[in-house]
Order: sequence, then C-alpha cells, then structure tokens
Amino acid sequence: MTRLITLFARGAKVLALCYASLGLRLILLQLKSWVNPETNKQEPYMPEGRFLHVPVVGPSTAEADLPVDTPWWRNPALLVGRLTQRPRTLNVVNTLTSQSHMVEFGDEETVGQMQHKYAAWNAHCGSYAWKAIYDGKTLALDVGKTLAENGIPDDRDELERLGLDPLDPDNVVSILLYFNDDLSVA
Repeated sequence: MTRLITLFARGAKVLALCYASLGLRLILLQLKSWVNPETNKQEPYMPEGRFLHVPVVGPSTAEADLPVDTPWWRNPALLVGRLTQRPRTLNVVNTLTSQSHMVEFGDEETVGQMQHKYAAWNAHCGSYAWKAIYDGKTLALDVGKTLAENGIPDDRDELERLGLDPLDPDNVVSILLYFNDDLSVA
C-alpha cells in the first residue's frame, strides 16, 4: 500500500515512513506525551498501556525495561511501507482483454512505478503503451514522469467542491493500456 503507513501500538501513534526519490527517508513522529498530574512530569501518553521500547516511568528492575539504542519505530530496517502525500485511485483498462482494475497509486509515483505495481495484475504491462484521455485529448504517458507531469492533474478537490464522489468510477481517471507487440518485455 502506498497510503500513509502509520503504525499503531496499542493505540499510540508511533511513526510514519516515507520514500524519497534519493532513497529511504525516515520521518520521525515522537510518541505523544502528557504531563502526569500526580507527578507533574512529562511522560509518554499510552492510554492502553505500555508497549515495547517505551521508557519506563518510575523504577524497574525487569530486563525488558532496559533502555535500547534504537527503538523499533526509529529502526530503518523495519521499514513497512511508503508514505504518500495523497493516494490516487485510477481505473487501469487493458484494451486487449477489456479487463479493468481500480488501483490506488501514490500521487508522486511515476508511471514506471505504477507499471511495477500493476504487474501484479499483468506481468507484461511493460509491453503496453500507457495512455490516458483527459480533457478530450489522448495523452501518451511518459514512464519517467508522474501523472501531473504528464498533464493529468488531480481533480478530486474540484469534484468534492461540486458535491461529486471522486471515487465514483465515472469520475476516476482511466489509464488505457494498448498492447505493443514489440517483444521487448518478456
């Protein structure tokens, strides 16, 4: 999934990760905190109880309570997903077989990255020309560019302003796949 990956550990929002064009980048969201009215000290806010690697409030001798160098929510080796600024649903239509799939992509993903994700439905999607019809024009999509860079802006805000459902199949942008018999992708 490319939507916001926010982990919840027993109700406490812990972190979000994102993928930048130059590699993985970790966006750290600190644990929520509050001032305990009994001790008048700032403590991690854990309404559903303590979880792994959260510092202990008060004295403890348990081995599990020893401090760790890198808590699990700051460990890049535990990357579980990519953060997208805004997920975008598209209708991908294979014109050869007339199959269509409503697929969610990240707004910042290039068409090449979309092809890679769409390969779950069609392993040979690289052998297809990717085109879109927008404003009455058929646009050939450049795989190195995002949809916005290809001239297909995100109209969801306008649709919502007009009281239309942006996820209605009639309002979702369709990407048309045209088969190229070029044998370049096997």
